[in-house]
Amino acid sequence: MPLADSAVPVLGYGGAALAGHRQQLSPQWNALPARPQPVIRPYTSRGLRVSYPDLAAEFTQLALELKANTSRADALKNFAARGRDMELKKFANLLIDTDRFGTSLGPALKTHARYLRIRFRQIAQEKARKVGVKLIFPVFFLIFPSVILVTLGPAVILIFTQMKNLMGQ
Repeated sequence: MPLADSAVPVLGYGGAALAGHRQQLSPQWNALPARPQPVIRPYTSRGLRVSYPDLAAEFTQLALELKANTSRADALKNFAARGRDMELKKFANLLIDTDRFGTSLGPALKTHARYLRIRFRQIAQEKARKVGVKLIFPVFFLIFPSVILVTLGPAVILIFTQMKNLMGQ
């Protein structure tokens, strides 16, 4: 999913990934803060700019808000408020909740991706069920008359020629 894959680098954590390795590294790494700091990567939205320019602009705005020392929760709330899509709001709320409760981002994103796949599959199945009803009228008024004309046309012409021959004799 482009949304989940693209948002993770924007909201990634730099300090937490290195916390367990501080003892093995040089003393300068011990100066890292204990609380994970967000790693701002505004280039993530560049890959989306061609296919989804609005989404790329939103991720760029989110990265700029995070860079301007807005709290992560406030920046994500602003992101959800600006977004017109309900799925973006759910995604922002997911990120806010994982940050608030301190849960892992990976399992939460997997669960959210599974939810999105199921939801989009259900939407596709619903649209597929509606296609049959929508095709009744074009089939009945456009295709069926042409099939009747092609199949019965030669027979009707043959009957008229035979009737003409019978009447002419």
